[in-house]
This record gives sequence, C-alpha cells and structure tokens, in this order.
Amino acid sequence: MGFNPVPVSILVILIKILLMRITHAGFLFITGFILYGCNNPKNTGEAPVVVDTIVKVTEPVVNIPLTDSGNFYKRMVGTVAGKPVVLNLQRAGHQFSGIYYFTQVGSFIELGPASPENKKAGDSIVLEEFTSEKFDNRNEQPSLPGKWIFTYAGHAIEGVWVDAHGNRYPLALREQYDLTSYTFNVLSYSDSARLFPGHKNSSQAHTREDFVIPAGNYSAGTWLNTEIMKMLDDTYKSTMALSYDSLINRIHHSFFTDYHEQGKNLDEKEAESLTYMNYDLEQNIKIYWNDKSYLVLSHFGYSYAGGAHGNYGATFYCYNVAEKKRMRLSDITSADTLLLQKLLEENFKKRAGLKPNEKLNTILFDNFLKPNKNFYFSGNELIFSYQPYEIAAYVYGQIDIGIPFTDLKGYLNPIFQKRMGLP
Repeated sequence: MGFNPVPVSILVILIKILLMRITHAGFLFITGFILYGCNNPKNTGEAPVVVDTIVKVTEPVVNIPLTDSGNFYKRMVGTVAGKPVVLNLQRAGHQFSGIYYFTQVGSFIELGPASPENKKAGDSIVLEEFTSEKFDNRNEQPSLPGKWIFTYAGHAIEGVWVDAHGNRYPLALREQYDLTSYTFNVLSYSDSARLFPGHKNSSQAHTREDFVIPAGNYSAGTWLNTEIMKMLDDTYKSTMALSYDSLINRIHHSFFTDYHEQGKNLDEKEAESLTYMNYDLEQNIKIYWNDKSYLVLSHFGYSYAGGAHGNYGATFYCYNVAEKKRMRLSDITSADTLLLQKLLEENFKKRAGLKPNEKLNTILFDNFLKPNKNFYFSGNELIFSYQPYEIAAYVYGQIDIGIPFTDLKGYLNPIFQKRMGLP
C-alpha cells in the first residue's frame, strides 16, 4: 500500500466508481491508487504547462512570530507530568508538529496545529493531540483533545500539558541524540497552477510536500536519501541521482500536466463555478521512532481530484539503519498469520469498545481482521495500520491496532528483542 502514481483522469474515474457505492472489495482496489506519485513528464507536443513559482516555505501559523522561520527536526527527551517522554518534533515553515510517547507506555501520540479556537496563547505555541479514528459505538463520552502549550527556545521547550480532562501538568524537554539515533533536516515545497492561467478567479491545483531528509555525516545517510525519494516518487531509482528540487519538479510537472489535460474541454467562461476542479496533492514524511539504530517513518499522502471528498492514507516504513535495510515482519516476530489475526481481533475489540461477544463487522466490513504489510512498532507494541476503506468505512479514518509485545512473548525476533531491551 504505497503512494502510487496514477494520472488524474484515472483517479477521477475511480472516485466516480467509488461514489456509486460499489462493494468494499472495490474499495480495497481503489485504496491502493488514491494517492499520487510521479509519472515521467509527457511529450505531447502541446505548449508547456504554466505553473506558479515553487516556494520552499509553508504558510505561517498566527501564533508563531514571522521572524522566527526555518525548518528543522529535533529529537527531544524530557518529562511530561513528571514522566519520561521522547518527542520527535518537526517544523515546516512556521508550523510545528510532532509524535511523542511516554517511554514507560510506548504508544504514539500525534501532535498537530491547534484548532482555531485554541491557537492563541500569548507567545506560546499550541499543539493538539489527535487521532483519526472515530468509533461511534463507544459508550464513553467524547473528551477534549489533550494540548501542549509551550515556548520554544533553541534546543529546549518548556510549558504545560493539558490532559483530556483539563488538568495541567508541567513539561520540559531538551534536544538529545546518542550513537543509535540520527539527525535530520526538513524540506518544504508548495506550488500551484491555474486551470485557466489568464483568469485570476480560475480554479487551481495545489501541491505541498513536507518531509525529513538525513543530516550529518552518518554512513547510512545516502542510503536513506534514496529510500525517502522512493517514498515521494515510487518510480524513482537510485541511478537517477536527482536532487530533491529536481524530484519535486518532476512530481509537480506531472500533476499539473494531468490537471490541465483533465480540464482542457471545460469552458473558461465558467471558471469561477468550477469548484470541483480545485485539486490538491499533499505528501509528508514524519519520524515516529528514532532510537536503538531503528527508524520508523510515516509517509502520509492526500489527494483531491473531484468527488465528494479527498482521499488519504499513511504507509509506514521500518528501517534497521545499522544494517541499511528495510525491515520485514520476520525481523520483529515469528508469529504466524493465524496468531496475529487472533491478537489483532482481540485488541481491536478493546480499542473500539466492543464487547467480547459483539461481532467485528459491527464496525468493520468483515467479521475478521487479518494482518497486512503496513506495520510499525513502538517501544511496547507491534502496530498494524489500515488505510481508509481498507477494512472499514471512510468515516472511521485510518485504523491502527497495536499488539503488545507481552502478547508476543516467545515469538519475538531475538535480535530485535535484545536491541529494544524487551524482557
């Protein structure tokens, strides 16, 4: 389930089929094709595509000083409410985001820009915790998202954590690496093209990419660059030796070429009413785990090319950086498919609030839940991630189900178990 390249015209056809409510078997087919990568630029003999200039920054967030610019990634270690945590903090333009976990618990919590009503807090930065899952059969009352309200000063952050019940606790973290964690930078690109270049109110196509790249002189840096380029464009081969600027230009050129091809028969007099032709393509790559010579990256993609809504999904990549290889499931566990299915079904019921005797298809398409190839891990669990439409309706979003390593005792790969310090 990668970020696969398809022309806009094919994508639109697939979305139309989707809107006709075909069976969920059809949904699974579409999911593998919902997100754009890059095709080779087409030589059609037509005039070149008119696009706006690439801008390698993103729009500012109102509570970040405009003079305080620059992209970065920082691995930060410290405490929240007196408990040890690790935060993978990223900044693209003026926008902060991050993934953190309590080291004694291990589960990941994502941080993103606060909703508009919660953004302003003086000079502080406000990030909200969030999840994409929406299990509407839960009996518990919905709670407010937790928030981080902090000030950023170079290599440290200080502030308060507001939990889901409104309680406030101190947080303090500092940038920290060791011999088994790695340094990165962040690149940001954005671009746009009008459907009718001479019409100021024309529909537009927009692109945006925010992603980490290796920084520093560690030996795996060149290899990781190639892996990241493959994520952004799954037609990329290491022999191409492209810069990131060149790679992104290829992606944008292909996207805008297909966009103009899709709209070539539309009437420019209707330019202002063609809102369904406001296309979007976004990609980001974030760090979830960066420790013990293991690296977990999330490649998120979003595309809108007409229809009722856009499509999105995240694919996870686990790397053994010390050995310069992408990890297979067998590098983590020897458990077979039947055992993993049993554990996934048990843990899904707990996560979704289902009773032991309730069927999985109360929420899912089927009354079973099999492991897939989209897996990753934290300090205490193996997680399988299912993109929208893969196992449940779009409203449930991307569904991540963790299996605690304690449930896999006796089935863990000895090398992985030792390096992770698992009992």
